[in-house]
Amino acid sequence: MSKRHIPWPSIGQFRDTVKNVQHQARYAGKDENGAAIIDHTRKAPTLTFLGSVKLHGTNASFVSDRDYGYWFQSRSNIITPLDDNAGFAMFGTNNLDTLQSIAATARRLFPLSFVASKDVAIFGEWCGGNIQKGVAISGLPKMFVVFGIALVDDENTKTYLTRGHVKECLSGYTGHDTQIYSIYDFPTY
Repeated sequence: MSKRHIPWPSIGQFRDTVKNVQHQARYAGKDENGAAIIDHTRKAPTLTFLGSVKLHGTNASFVSDRDYGYWFQSRSNIITPLDDNAGFAMFGTNNLDTLQSIAATARRLFPLSFVASKDVAIFGEWCGGNIQKGVAISGLPKMFVVFGIALVDDENTKTYLTRGHVKECLSGYTGHDTQIYSIYDFPTY
């Protein structure tokens, strides 16, 4: 394998989640013609969600690969300091030791046999400064707010770290000095 773009998945609308959960809960099989039978008397389960504040910036990520080193990404492309997205690749280059340490911590959280051939993708929002004009966060210094870390195999299958693991990976690496934060440093709902 070589360097490849590892995308953050799309986050669906809340209303779509409600519709899908209701459909799953009320699905009662198929009739003789193969049409779905929906039992509207079945109750849908109560689900608990953790929500975070929407940060208006640009999707960004850092990938550490055992064979090919590292690279930076926008939502849809691999980027470099010479072909950048709002300055994230330059920021990442200047903070490479910190980002590599965070990725190394993610690898240590799992048995070596599980992560021996894995990439570590650190996903977040590059925001603040002049990244997106006209929003309140533009009055803050630029920052990388991590909202997910994943181990990725050669088939692009992602195993996401838990919120606790993300906090552990970022412990000691976040704050004003690095301009790297966890989404969990901010209010959640």
